[in-house]
Amino acid sequence: MYDPVQCKKGHYNCRDCLKKGGSRCAVCGEMCRAAIDVGLGVKAVLDGLKVECPDCGIVITRDRLINHRDNVCPLPCARACGATVPRSAAAAHKPVCPLVAVSCDAAEYGCPWKGTLHEQAAHIPACGLRDVSPALRLLGGRIDAQAQHIQSLKRENAAQVQRIASLESQLARHTTPLKWHTLGDMFCVANGVKLDNGWVPYSNSLSFRFAKDAHGIVHLGGLIKSGLPDANKAVLTLPVGFRCPRWEHVSANGGCEFGEVLIRHSGDIYVRTKGRANDWISFDGISFSTV
Repeated sequence: MYDPVQCKKGHYNCRDCLKKGGSRCAVCGEMCRAAIDVGLGVKAVLDGLKVECPDCGIVITRDRLINHRDNVCPLPCARACGATVPRSAAAAHKPVCPLVAVSCDAAEYGCPWKGTLHEQAAHIPACGLRDVSPALRLLGGRIDAQAQHIQSLKRENAAQVQRIASLESQLARHTTPLKWHTLGDMFCVANGVKLDNGWVPYSNSLSFRFAKDAHGIVHLGGLIKSGLPDANKAVLTLPVGFRCPRWEHVSANGGCEFGEVLIRHSGDIYVRTKGRANDWISFDGISFSTV
């Protein structure tokens, strides 16, 4: 037994065999999942027993057997090449074994030869592709590099296509025609946008108008005129959504001289001109942000 344990009735079992047997004692058949360790003393007695290596026949103490079999015991090559190697070195011996099956180094370029590593030495001088394989390998490396470069260019192109689509989307937003609201239309009537305090449209074609673009910028335009302008009274009030978060005070074209336009965050618009009858003022070119 290796690594022995005891069941509750005192029967000895190998720990690994007990697990493989479904945790049932091999002697009495009782379940013994919590097997009792027999202690270091018993294990030391067992490890001191003389045993024979099943591979090479050498007699050694049991505690040295596993290390001997894995690292010391010489085993004949599985392909019968005549070499003996420890079990731990078997994997390293495989690729250098004279009897291991190999193909020609130029197999990837069309050479059909197959044989053992020992026979390959005789095939190499006779291989018709031997002399050209380095050039083909170099060419293949360049082709692979070019293929990788092409894939990189395709990825860059895909990224450029996405960037172009994004720019086109932004351009569409920038170039979307403004939706102007003119005094007297349904929107202005519904929101109560009208001229007050003696101000009237300069003409139907040049009437006051306003619009908001995709970026929240409000644009003003048109001309209005007055009978008796009063700078202390609002000309009109912009609806919610078209108002500035802070006062905007700008100069404007007003008759023969410049006038002033004051836009409050309440939406009220005040104008100041020369103060003469029928003075007019232009809103063209005036804009402000709503955020």
